[in-house]
Amino acid sequence: MKEFETIIKSINITPLRDESLEHSWSYESNVAEVNQMLSYNCPDSIFSEMFKVQLSQLLYQRYVVIENEPISVPISSLLQTLRCVEKGTKARGKLNSISDKVGFEVQHVHFGESSFITENWLNHARKTKLGKQPLNIDSMYESLIESRSKPKKTGEWLVYSFQHGVIKFWCLWLHEAGDDKLVETIRQHI
Repeated sequence: MKEFETIIKSINITPLRDESLEHSWSYESNVAEVNQMLSYNCPDSIFSEMFKVQLSQLLYQRYVVIENEPISVPISSLLQTLRCVEKGTKARGKLNSISDKVGFEVQHVHFGESSFITENWLNHARKTKLGKQPLNIDSMYESLIESRSKPKKTGEWLVYSFQHGVIKFWCLWLHEAGDDKLVETIRQHI
């Protein structure tokens, strides 16, 4: 398994937090840019203030902090995911426990970057016999294909719902950040 650990560590780089940059950030300083970007890319959707704040952080510091975890998301990837959700071309999944707690249907879509593909594969490899096999292209490829069909993958979520025929984007979230905190976050921005 050490070979797999080495692979994941070499490509999955967590962004370093720059607290001085975080303290100098102000939502008000680029709120106009955020609103313009969202209205241009997704004119038929609405956005919570939480989502706008997260986008503002991404614009300013190139990462957003979700439950004390810095996550770097390319803005172009995020905007593409927003457009796909708005057009209905991106698969989605209902968050059942979240929906039950907030009283309306909450959806999410994964938009993890390439490093999450490897991390998901490594998590799968840990649970299977692959970790005990010699590392070669055939076994790696077979395991990667198999891992794509397994549930509970890691990565970033884009959380949203349909309200009165319009999509409302709530926030960016991480599976690891927990359901209860997500419920609390949504309730604060209803």
